[in-house]
Amino acid sequence: MAANLVANPSFEAFTGIFAGDGGSQLVSSSTTLTSWSITNNEIAVLKNPNLYNLTPSDGNNFLDLTGYTSAGFPKGVSQTLNSLIVGQTYQFAMDLGIRNGACVSGGNNCTGPIQVNASIGSASQTFTHNSLSPGNIWGTYGFDFTATNTNMLLTILGSSIPPDNFYIGLDNVSVNAIQNPSAVPVPAAVWLFSTGLLTLIGALKKRQLSFA
Repeated sequence: MAANLVANPSFEAFTGIFAGDGGSQLVSSSTTLTSWSITNNEIAVLKNPNLYNLTPSDGNNFLDLTGYTSAGFPKGVSQTLNSLIVGQTYQFAMDLGIRNGACVSGGNNCTGPIQVNASIGSASQTFTHNSLSPGNIWGTYGFDFTATNTNMLLTILGSSIPPDNFYIGLDNVSVNAIQNPSAVPVPAAVWLFSTGLLTLIGALKKRQLSFA
């Protein structure tokens, strides 16, 4: 399995303190979310359990890109990807979350649609996540890109305030090299069978020639 080039991909490495609601506000100067920088205004990191009935898609922690205020959009997180191979194609993916059901103050106010923009170098795309299914709904979104430098900046931003103001879930971020199928090694048993078959065919042809 290819190694994930995103450090702290599910936000489990958090050195701050969670408040009584199970969340912690992260401002642009925060350094408690290991390997990530906060981009524009503030967001929140949440743990499971929390007062909002929100659950992660992976691990125990996850982000809410709306934070504790509705100001400052677009806002989110960024980190520099290292050890990229120039010319190599990579796959970027992330999980986006909403909740249909009791959420902030018991209201049904963590619903979609939500919009999130992700960019790596010149590759950029905005994704919309929505669902009418009950409960915590996570969806995986992403794109492929080709590395133009060994170090490239990954930025993930909540594009705009959601309809009910309260929640844009982010979790399970990954960047993996796309392997070339033609580079997959042939199993030894198949190679030996092919070699033996070719040898047998050669022997039969030689025998036919000797009886001509």
